[in-house]
Amino acid sequence: MFGYEQNKENKPNSLAYYGFELEDKIEKDEGYTKVLAKQIDDRILQIKDFLRRGATKEDFDNLAIVLNAYIAFQKVIKRVEAQKLLRKRRT
Repeated sequence: MFGYEQNKENKPNSLAYYGFELEDKIEKDEGYTKVLAKQIDDRILQIKDFLRRGATKEDFDNLAIVLNAYIAFQKVIKRVEAQKLLRKRRT
């Protein structure tokens, strides 16, 4: 499920390392993280701008949820990038 079968077949100790597609893309492509971070930053700024201009209660609630999701996604990208740097230092 969610790529676990591939890791189970390809890696002997699949429980020690479980990679997601996003992690693999970040590992392989150096510029992908910067492009993705830029897109997320732009969308966060757009949502914040829309919220500042005013919105209905329903729109405000929905946009707040989306904004929190983008902020969480930023944190995930930063953690994956940090793990990538640690792996490079170890080798």
